[in-house]
Amino acid sequence: MSYDIAIESDHKPKALAELQGVRALFAEIPHMAEIGQRRFQYDDGIRYFESWLDIVDEDGNTLIPDPKRQESDVDQDGVRDKVNVITTSVPYGFSGLELMDMLDVCFQIATRLGWRVFDQQLGDYVE
Repeated sequence: MSYDIAIESDHKPKALAELQGVRALFAEIPHMAEIGQRRFQYDDGIRYFESWLDIVDEDGNTLIPDPKRQESDVDQDGVRDKVNVITTSVPYGFSGLELMDMLDVCFQIATRLGWRVFDQQLGDYVE
């Protein structure tokens, strides 16, 4: 179980950001490590959370190409190098002060991208 936050545009369709730019933004955050092309981990020895850089359709289904697809089909949807939602998750074992730290980081990222922070438990954007 975890506490989950999404960083996204509130426009329909959701605004797209360049994957490389978002990865560079995450690289600037202290204690944040890239653990996959679209996955990051924040760990300062006390606080821990993970973030995923995703691209979803209007129904919330991921559009990230399946690595099992043929290389020629990988970018047929034109989304391989884009991001339109960042999902951040704090495991419940870390959900005390870590939640506030995660929200601070989420607001920093959202501000830089011109996006908003969506609390998936509340089902609404938070300010």
